[in-house]
Amino acid sequence: MTADDGRLRRILNRLLSDDPLVRATAIQSAIFAFGTGTFITGEAVYSIKIIGLTVTAIPGHPRAPLPRPPR
Repeated sequence: MTADDGRLRRILNRLLSDDPLVRATAIQSAIFAFGTGTFITGEAVYSIKIIGLTVTAIPGHPRAPLPRPPR
């Protein structure tokens, strides 16, 4: 074990709770956040590269045109 390993272990022990339920919930939350970010990024790349949409045509983009109301 090097000095860096010991320092990392102290930081993780200070950040993570000793309660197994809290620790599992924190890990689950981090995995969910990573997965959501990966999916949203992949969806944007797919929409632009495969489908051929422009960046502003992607729904949710701040400069995307508003949908027209039905007549």
